[in-house]
Amino acid sequence: MRADHPRTRRELEDLLDMLARVFSHRYDSLRRTFSTDFSRDPGVTPEHLRVIRRGGRIVAHAGVYEKQVRIGRAVLRMGGLGCVACAPEFRGEGLASACVRDALAFMRHEGIPLSFLFGIDRFYTRFGYAGCLPRYEMKIACRELTELRNPFETRPQSARDLPELVRLYEAASKDTPGAVVRDARRFGLAIERNGLAGDPRGGNGVFVFREGRSARRARAYAVWKDGSLWEVGLEGGDEAACQAVLAWLRSRCEEMSEKELHLTGLSPAHPLWRYALRFNHSRETGLSWTGGGMGRIVDVAAFLEAVRPELEARVAAVGIEAECHLRLEVDGSPHELVLGRTHQFARASSLVMVARVRCSQQALLQMTLGTLPFDSIPGVAVEGERALVAAAFPESSPCIYRLDAF
Repeated sequence: MRADHPRTRRELEDLLDMLARVFSHRYDSLRRTFSTDFSRDPGVTPEHLRVIRRGGRIVAHAGVYEKQVRIGRAVLRMGGLGCVACAPEFRGEGLASACVRDALAFMRHEGIPLSFLFGIDRFYTRFGYAGCLPRYEMKIACRELTELRNPFETRPQSARDLPELVRLYEAASKDTPGAVVRDARRFGLAIERNGLAGDPRGGNGVFVFREGRSARRARAYAVWKDGSLWEVGLEGGDEAACQAVLAWLRSRCEEMSEKELHLTGLSPAHPLWRYALRFNHSRETGLSWTGGGMGRIVDVAAFLEAVRPELEARVAAVGIEAECHLRLEVDGSPHELVLGRTHQFARASSLVMVARVRCSQQALLQMTLGTLPFDSIPGVAVEGERALVAAAFPESSPCIYRLDAF
């Protein structure tokens, strides 16, 4: 079973038709979404669409959504695996699985070291994927927020707001491992593909919070769709913006006769999440090992080289003044990172720290993202300087925000 990519406009139309029929009864809206992805997303070329044909027509598909994701100071190319499907009459032949394997081979050939997906339980574990992107939720009783006010002008976004939305998104997501790097074009496409552009109907849309008419600076934005919060962007430390957004969200909940405000989809590193901790709240973190937000390293050597600056900065941040040798045995293959050699203190010092870690590529990804503390991940064995490993792989809160899902 050899996978290929769509060669003609007619084949692309056939692919759109097959995907829209497989995934939902919402045929027209899904077809428009996939058409936007495949024709206008800069990270999706025809070569990113891996397909198998039977009788001259496309019957199975796995798509690669190429994006850049941030892990601290490191920015990595990432292949989002999406739209994995097989026409019903051809299921049971392993065609979708063949497309997934071909998509991974395509990523490896293109030098994409990392892949994420949002998938069903257990199917993707056979391809090396494991849970690494938890779900986060905070609940606050609306009565806790009655004293908050929104002093800003709040209105639906327009195209001219996009540069400011990017600025606010980057400020809010900079401490979130796994967050996608956006520009104005990608942000605009994400808004369009999720049906949030133009004059919002039914309360859906992207809403911008602006100062008074003199300065007119955007202080925050909130994405609301289908009765729930999708995303918030604002700068860290801007308590007035946090209060304004929470007051606006409380009003939304009260309009729907909801007694609780649910903050979902935000990382615990998000400024609004941190501010909301001040109120009486409950919070949950859910991580599925075999479904949901999953990932895998496509090329371990390329992945380690890409994250080296971030690992080195983490070690330096805890005050380790030494040349650090991190020797990794990943699925039986040896890799070594030397951290700190370029620092002046390391060159002048004879101190060398060595740590050896044996793990799988799935565990290495979870450790690097900070999904869990490294000593609670099954199958990780550490010898030597445990303090070095703890510094390089601290616990964090990885997240891909919902507008960037694929």
